[in-house]
This record gives sequence, C-alpha cells and structure tokens, in this order.
Amino acid sequence: MNRDVGYSGIGLSRKRGAEVNFNDEIVRLLAFRDFGLHRLLETARAGGLPFHHERSARFHPRGLAATRALFSFDTADWSGSRSESLDAILAAMRMPPVAAGATRVFGRRSSQLHFGFEEQFGKLSCKFYLELPFEPRSVPPGLVAFLGYKWNPLDNRVCESHQYRVAAVGSYEACLQSWWRQVTGLGGTEFWRRFDCEPLRSAGPQGSREAADPEAADCIVLEVSDAASARRSYDFKTYDRGIAVDDLAEWLRPLAEGWGWAPNSLRLWLREVGKDEVGHLAAGYGSDEHPFLTVYHGARVIVPSRA
Repeated sequence: MNRDVGYSGIGLSRKRGAEVNFNDEIVRLLAFRDFGLHRLLETARAGGLPFHHERSARFHPRGLAATRALFSFDTADWSGSRSESLDAILAAMRMPPVAAGATRVFGRRSSQLHFGFEEQFGKLSCKFYLELPFEPRSVPPGLVAFLGYKWNPLDNRVCESHQYRVAAVGSYEACLQSWWRQVTGLGGTEFWRRFDCEPLRSAGPQGSREAADPEAADCIVLEVSDAASARRSYDFKTYDRGIAVDDLAEWLRPLAEGWGWAPNSLRLWLREVGKDEVGHLAAGYGSDEHPFLTVYHGARVIVPSRA
C-alpha cells in the first residue's frame, strides 16, 4: 500500500513525547482524500494550525468498525481569510445545505470545530460538529453543547442532525452511574440491561484521587438526539482519567461474543490500540435502530511542521 499521501511534513506529537509519521495514522482514511481530508490537512500544514486527532471504534451487531477519526480545531484559527478555506473544505466534504446553513448561523459562536471521517461496513460518512462554549461547573441541565451533522459524501441528500445536551456533570463515579442509568433506560429493546457497568467502575480512578484533584470532577454526560431518525444515545466523556482501552476488555468481550463476531476481531483490535487512553464512550441505539457502542481513544495533539 502506498503510504506517501502527501502529509509526510506533519509531525505527530504524543503526550509521552514520542513522535511518529502522521501518514501511519491517516493511511486508513485514504477513501476520504478527495472528500475534504486532503484539503483539511494541507490547510493545517500551510497555516501551522495545531489540532487534536482522535480515533474511535464502533461496536455493532454487524461487527467492529474502526476506520474512524476526528480532527478538532479551535474556531478562532479559522477566522478572517481562512474562513474561505473552511468553506472549501466543507464543500469538498459534500456538506448538505441544511448543515451548511447551521454552520453559517452557529459557526462564529462555537469554540471548536470537529471534522469526522468514518467508514462503516462499506459506507462512507463525513461528520462536522460545532462545539458551543460552556463552563462545565456551572452549566444548566439541558444546555446544547454540540451540534452535529453526518452525511454520505457520495449521496448527501440525507443528513442526520444531532443535538448534544448536557445531562450530567460531576465525578467519574457519579457520571458513570448517570450515563449507565440513561443508556439502560432507553426504549426499544432490553439489550443494554443484559450488561453490568461494574467493569467500568473498576477501570475508573479512585474516588480519593478525584477528591484530591479539583479538576478531576469534570466528567460530562451528554444526551444525543436526532428528531429525524431513531438515534437515541448518551455520551460519557472521561478524558484525562488514565483509563486505557485494555481496561475495558472485560466489559467489551461479552458484547463481541453476544453479537457472534469472528473470534479474533476484538483481540486484534485490543492488540493494536489497547494502550491508548479512552476519551469518551457513546452507547444507545443508532439511526438504524440497532444498539451500538463507540469507544473514542488515543486523543493527541498534532503540530504541523514542514519537512
């Protein structure tokens, strides 16, 4: 496979100080080269724009979908003349009119812009999120924190529009309980009630650690809804809690076994990303009405640099 896709000048800085070639991180996303990804990364390199890169994996009855990534930028970096570059990137992503209209209205109010690319069971999807500014410690329940849009760049006549509302803010333990209660309380089927969140509780930080660190009390639970589809789910944001993907293995294994996945699917994925830190979890029922779990992992800062 040709790994020379034009981004060799972008260095990837991990939290632990190691640096790898960014080609190794995005080669799996080559299907999106002409759907905005190339323009996005070239704009970042030309402007020296640092950004966050985060991978994820979708657990679904059909199997494991791990060709997924988010690229996150500060909105302020796209002001002035660079706003034209943003328009060009979104046009290359084939953003539908409804999402483009919302971006024009809410874009300047946002604090961060998140570009998503994912391939799931042969279907391509582009995503764009507007993160609205809020202070976690004083946010009222129900506040809209994110607006999200998802579409197929090959046929953008259908666009999923998601609102992410704050459901809970607090310690890891409190938010885990809130998140799991909300997920298992979703209508549709009894699927999620078959599982226990105890492995997640065991994987989390000690309560004494959170008490000693005031900044550790900012886990967030978000309710995700889409008025035009059956999508109903909840996100549990657990960044900087030191939880590795491997720590979730005991909890993930019954999902894979229950769905009858190929025996090696989960093991091979854990071997690849098991040491990555978990960023957040999303669980519920998708627009296809099937249960799903998404594990976001390996968030890191990328600093563009010329070769």
